[in-house]
Amino acid sequence: RRPYIHHISSNPGFLVEMAEGRQKMKLSYQNANPRNGHESYYIKFDDVSSTATNCVLVDSGEGVDVENDLGEDEYLSAVLLTHAHADHYQTIADNVVDGADVLVTPATSSVLETVLSEAEKHAEAPGVDWESINDAVVPITDWHSITSDIEVRPVPAGHVPGACGFLIR
Repeated sequence: RRPYIHHISSNPGFLVEMAEGRQKMKLSYQNANPRNGHESYYIKFDDVSSTATNCVLVDSGEGVDVENDLGEDEYLSAVLLTHAHADHYQTIADNVVDGADVLVTPATSSVLETVLSEAEKHAEAPGVDWESINDAVVPITDWHSITSDIEVRPVPAGHVPGACGFLIR
């Protein structure tokens, strides 16, 4: 079931084209907040067998706007939150759309539970459903399926307790 690299391109934003049997998938990336913190980006999986492009948002920092950034044929499949520093989740309330889960390590989940609970009590954010955001947080320790073709796994990053990078297959 391992995909193999079929073609590598030097075009900006285009990383690899993978083939599994007869199906091909294009993988691309896009900075999600080029005018702000630069810590957030999209990974887009364009599967030729589907009409929609599955997108993963890595961190939800300042200036990220999923609804404006993604096209009509693009669908947010998950948010990968690398750690619980505010500059990496400050727009999460606006960007958990399309039923996407927010995938985190268990330690990051514990921090977010406290942070979101306090935000619900004290933040001046009318209309924000903090409980539904907290419900979208899914702690993972091993491979986790985002779609039938895409899985992620956290790997320790050492930046702060619970910080991670993600392997994607």
